Amino acid sequence: MSRAAESTPDPADDATASTDATYVGVHTGTDTLLAAASAQPTLGTGFSVHATHVRERAAYLATTIGALQFTPFDSSAGEAQVFAAVWHQIRPQLDGAAAELIDHVQRFDTPRIVLAEQHAPTTTLWERRQSNDGTGAWLPTAARQAVTDRAREAGIPVVRVAAPERRDDCHQCGTTGSVVGGELSCPDESCSVDRVARGQNAAVRLARRGAHE
Repeated sequence: MSRAAESTPDPADDATASTDATYVGVHTGTDTLLAAASAQPTLGTGFSVHATHVRERAAYLATTIGALQFTPFDSSAGEAQVFAAVWHQIRPQLDGAAAELIDHVQRFDTPRIVLAEQHAPTTTLWERRQSNDGTGAWLPTAARQAVTDRAREAGIPVVRVAAPERRDDCHQCGTTGSVVGGELSCPDESCSVDRVARGQNAAVRLARRGAHE
């Protein structure tokens, strides 16, 4: 299968960087909460945390806050109570998931965690409950902060890189794939990758970008 010009791998995704450090990309998302992989992934070295309960609680928070905002009376007090209660449930689990990830990363020699750079929001999480992205969009950001905090405690450097422009390009050949059920399928028949977990694919690409910074 021929590869279109727009599918050429980004040079920053190249796996050939030479360094003594082991760059481990960490992707945060809503399907898979945390995914980690090195720039040279091998069987058994990837790591994922799905944290279904955390995602369910975040979805519940978004739905409940949205419903309260449609009431004819001032719902701010009720929203605050729901917000505080759900966050009290979620935060320890986010910290636990981040701690598991750090334990995994420490298996590598001289690890460095690579995260996608994001601009800090100009509004607080509480204020964002009334924005278009709503309360459901904060979970990956909260997970990223938990990883950053745990990495700092463990003395592991954190590198931030620009996120790839095309989210679903195959980490091996750069061809844009299709995503079904959390897995990315590479359509290039000459590529060694057939299917890969979407979060793992993103983590490998981040790791390679970090190695080139």
